Amino acid sequence: VAIDGEQRPRSVVIFDGLDEDPRALGAGGPARRLLELVGLASGFQRVIVTCGLESFPGPEALPRELLGVPSPGDGVALPSPSSLRVFELQPFTPRQTARYLRAAFPFPALRRRRTARQLVCSVPELGTRPLYLALLPDLVEWGRPVASAVDALAAVFDVWQARERRWAEGLDLAELARRLALKAYRGQLDGRSDRVPDFAAASVARELGLPWPLPFDARAPVLIDGEGNAVFRHRVLLELCFAQAWLAMTGTERTAWLGEATLTWTATLRGVAVSRARSGADLSGVD
Repeated sequence: VAIDGEQRPRSVVIFDGLDEDPRALGAGGPARRLLELVGLASGFQRVIVTCGLESFPGPEALPRELLGVPSPGDGVALPSPSSLRVFELQPFTPRQTARYLRAAFPFPALRRRRTARQLVCSVPELGTRPLYLALLPDLVEWGRPVASAVDALAAVFDVWQARERRWAEGLDLAELARRLALKAYRGQLDGRSDRVPDFAAASVARELGLPWPLPFDARAPVLIDGEGNAVFRHRVLLELCFAQAWLAMTGTERTAWLGEATLTWTATLRGVAVSRARSGADLSGVD
């Protein structure tokens, strides 16, 4: 961290997305990586680490050093005071959701607000997280029906296709995203990054007969960073596309693709698997 010693006691360092850190997938998992990050940030006034709830290690998995518990000697180690604090962000309350809907759909858009409210009533999960709430204006504008949170995420790619129809007519942008997601996940499981390098993204685009880079705007689910790498706008969108692509493989292909890697089943991956199972898809070998 490029902050000198004198400034550290007055500074706060934030590590955003422990569950997206490739090193958290290595030996020791997120718990060991959390300890490494705290060590790197020693001397700061405060260290803040964010992480998806499903990936954050429980108290029993946290390193003893982080909890302030000395290594056991001849007797039983007793806990010592620790400055570690864990906060869980709760889903939005109905009142908070209603407040957002009023802001997103002011009085002149009262009819659209009612439609958005109906979507939230039919799929309550849409009203619990910022990402899902942010999808509502597009879902309402494009008249996209949804039956689940996974449907709402998939609609992002339908809206993207419709929005870019002037140049993407006849192209399958969702298929591009799925193929990029396989490469992004492979990079993360191999301990690299979930950003798809420019040359790899260009290769995927060529397979689909597309030029690279493509004219994505800031609302696109797939973005291009300053170095030309493809990156998903949100972790959940990456998980959705990966799950769709990986689960579309045969059981043998899925096993070969994973190799020695271990897949963490997030809520999004499970949601796609359940959806495919209901449609009668072959999910042999999927636990």
